[in-house]
Amino acid sequence: MNPDTERKLSPEQYRKILDSIQLIEIYLSYASIKSQRERFTGSMKVDSSLDVKAYTVHADNIEIEIKCRLTAYKERKREYALQMDVGYVMVVQSEEAFNDDFFEIYSKLNVPVNIWPYFREFAGSITQRMNLPPLTLPFYKT
Repeated sequence: MNPDTERKLSPEQYRKILDSIQLIEIYLSYASIKSQRERFTGSMKVDSSLDVKAYTVHADNIEIEIKCRLTAYKERKREYALQMDVGYVMVVQSEEAFNDDFFEIYSKLNVPVNIWPYFREFAGSITQRMNLPPLTLPFYKT
């Protein structure tokens, strides 16, 4: 078997670790919002992304760093009407070993589904507070 295609973690091993994870908290670690109100017009294109940056294992928990980005624009992205960079930290506990092999899968399948609702709410709420047109992000799909 090719080492690049060799499975590092079996589905059973992944499930065992996943079942032992408990969410402790999710918190906003930073937010940077830039708006150019004069560029807000009728319909806008919205690009958004979520990037799981890293995890840190502590004695009693695991901290996972996530960065979300949103850009709203009419024609060209660099001529944005709104740009947001938002960071979250998700704190979990696990009775099982939390390692790179597990994190590689967990960061793609589980973390985005757990964080996205927080980012959707933040984007909608902050645009309303900025007295900008309503912004509703779509569901996150894996």
